Amino acid sequence: MVANGSAPLSYRWQFNGTNLLGNVSATNATLALANVQTNQSGNYAVIISNQFASVTSSVATLAVFPRLQFVGSGSSGLSWSNGMVCLQLTGGLASSPVVLQVSKNLQTWLPILTNALGAPLQFTDPAGSQPRRFYRAQQ
Repeated sequence: MVANGSAPLSYRWQFNGTNLLGNVSATNATLALANVQTNQSGNYAVIISNQFASVTSSVATLAVFPRLQFVGSGSSGLSWSNGMVCLQLTGGLASSPVVLQVSKNLQTWLPILTNALGAPLQFTDPAGSQPRRFYRAQQ
């Protein structure tokens, strides 16, 4: 959307009803947020004003979800122990299950484990008896 009115127009961006401070674009026509974190989830609006009046935009809600990531002793978050692949996932939403999938060709994916809501996902795969396998997690 574009604001129209008698120039000059001024902009003041708000987060959850409070003026944004310390953001270089907090007074620009466009708000730019970089490296967004979960604590930036919330309601954003802009107050646009000129010498005659001011108006507040509709609220836009931003939802930032924690990133799923493999954790473990290996650089990829996977570890190998006694001929088995071991992995653990952190992050994601506590309100939605994580589905661990496996593939032999990166094209066909099969679900092999779904965690309980809010529970960490841990998996040990006896990969020593399996051909090359790839893993991914989806929420």
